[in-house]
Amino acid sequence: MEYPAACLHLTQDQLRQLRTEYLDEVDRKLAGETGRMRCRFAIDKMPTNFRYLGLIRQIFPDSRILHGVRDPRDVAASCLEQNLAWPFCAPTDLAIYIQQHQRIMRHASAMIGDELFTLHCESLIASTKSELKSLFDFLGLPWQEECLLFHRSKRAVSTPSKQQVRQPIHSGSVGKWRRYADFAEKFFESIKPSSSNHGGDIPGVRYRKGRIGNMRNSLNCQFGNRGRDGCCQPPPAQIRT
Repeated sequence: MEYPAACLHLTQDQLRQLRTEYLDEVDRKLAGETGRMRCRFAIDKMPTNFRYLGLIRQIFPDSRILHGVRDPRDVAASCLEQNLAWPFCAPTDLAIYIQQHQRIMRHASAMIGDELFTLHCESLIASTKSELKSLFDFLGLPWQEECLLFHRSKRAVSTPSKQQVRQPIHSGSVGKWRRYADFAEKFFESIKPSSSNHGGDIPGVRYRKGRIGNMRNSLNCQFGNRGRDGCCQPPPAQIRT
């Protein structure tokens, strides 16, 4: 039986085993990175976790879900600039992925309710301290002023945002998609926010056009010469519907 239908048949013993294995892995990684053996809280920020929220809630019924929301057009622009693997490098498939993410999270929000916290990127940039305090309240944690100084941390970072996390919060990437709007209008139209509560502009921020780089290559590949060398392609066994 395949996921997610198989989740309905997990026993309590199986769920406890999955929980133990996950926490043991967290402890192992923590010990390797910091020398500490235990932590009070753990955050798993894998972007694809939204696909497994039902299972996560089964394994960790007391978990809190943090949902970070950014204008999907800026998300798409960042993905294409990074030249990531499929589907994040193929505009048509990326648009479908984003639309399905939005659909799943609408359902998750209705099912999880007050134990899911949505934090909008644009609101966080405009009112950083206020938004973070709301997050701390949601988690039942005391406020820590040090959170505003995250960019001073010396911890190793290996994700695509390794340069950004060394900088204070800024609005430089808000409205990034506008740089490419002239030649990707239909693409961005297909994933634009459904309302002002799902990403958008920040008053007073000026948006600029920039060099298109990898994004032009991705868009040309998807909408133009799809079969040429260097184009982003799905895995051969991937079934696309």
